Amino acid sequence: FSLPFQYSTDFDLYNQGEAVTYFEEKFYHENRKSLTEDELREVDSLRERAFKEPVLALAAAQVLYMFAWFRPSGQIIRENVVAAAQLFESSISASRCSAESPEWNEWACDIRWMHSALLYNWLAETERDVPLSQTFMSKAYELLAGLRSVPRYAGVSDRWVTPLHVNFNSVKFPGRPTRPIWDTNKVAIGRFLEENHHIFKAELEAILNDHRGLFQELQRYDPSREHLATPGGWETVRVVRYHHWYDLFCEM
Repeated sequence: FSLPFQYSTDFDLYNQGEAVTYFEEKFYHENRKSLTEDELREVDSLRERAFKEPVLALAAAQVLYMFAWFRPSGQIIRENVVAAAQLFESSISASRCSAESPEWNEWACDIRWMHSALLYNWLAETERDVPLSQTFMSKAYELLAGLRSVPRYAGVSDRWVTPLHVNFNSVKFPGRPTRPIWDTNKVAIGRFLEENHHIFKAELEAILNDHRGLFQELQRYDPSREHLATPGGWETVRVVRYHHWYDLFCEM
């Protein structure tokens, strides 16, 4: 299998960028938000090669994680989720990402450790075969233990009891509570959004109901998405991303 993108024999972060760029273009082609069966076969080939060449492990893991969870029908490709967990894990040893690494941020070590732990945890929770589920959960907690031993997380790691507790915001804001659901009245942005919900809803409905297909035009303007919802199950339109405001959306 000849790779369809340039790659390095010694720097896996470069390979990650090239692989994601290559498959991202296909994934968002014509706002499709899924890979075709032929493109999924390309992913299969990359996956197989990555297990033999560790320098490709991170690239393959990210492609599997970002673009190859689902078939166009919405069916989950479970073997790809398993492979993503395994390849994120193997990418740790293919880089400078030991728990004591002085180059933790430079090598994106948090992504490798956290993604593998969370994926193994999900696999364990959704696996019907009990021994296999236990194997996945064991791997998740093994990786969690590794994360907790990283010196930079010493101040917060005692609160990371399960893989689902891993939260790097707690490193930046030590001592602050972290939870998935907050009381709206305690968060300023939450109060603002709730108080102005009727305005946002009216503006969105006007765009959705416009006979010229404005919503679809906005999607084509920036078709990227960063979630794992089933294709067609969650539509994304950008307002601002990475400090860049999409003026076309604001004008509408």
